[in-house]
Amino acid sequence: MKVAKELNSNVLASNAYHHRVDGLTAVVALLMIVGSHYFSSGAWLDAAGGLAISWMVVQTGFSMTRNSLLELLDATFGDDMREKIRVVAAKALGRSIGSKNDAQIQKVEGTKSGQSYFVDVTLVVPPGWTVEKANTVEKDIRLDLEAAVKGVRDIRIHFISSDGGNRNR
Repeated sequence: MKVAKELNSNVLASNAYHHRVDGLTAVVALLMIVGSHYFSSGAWLDAAGGLAISWMVVQTGFSMTRNSLLELLDATFGDDMREKIRVVAAKALGRSIGSKNDAQIQKVEGTKSGQSYFVDVTLVVPPGWTVEKANTVEKDIRLDLEAAVKGVRDIRIHFISSDGGNRNR
């Protein structure tokens, strides 16, 4: 399971769950056999064991099917990944602009497709920012995300003026 999480692979996760369920069903079967041997009225243990094993298999299958369907539908990634991306982007932004707190992350969105993450980061910046400053910040965020978050493939960074584009001319 550790390797499946590192590689962000549903196939490896499915195989890991399969092995876990196999091991657990063997334990449940052993307990039911031992229990029915020691209890003369333990015929119901066979049915209870069958139900427990069926529940484990169905629950694992449902979980894996749900994850795969969400991935096929290009569903957004989870809150834990969103927060990880936000933290990395915020550190890069802070390093890039220094002690001035004139920009902030408005939102982090994206989708998961296979083993890849496609990330959208929206920054709110003051109206006086230059294109060079925006490019520097974008480069810093992009490099940090690619280095810190495994599986990030496409990073789009959007800049929104803090005045909403309503400048007096």
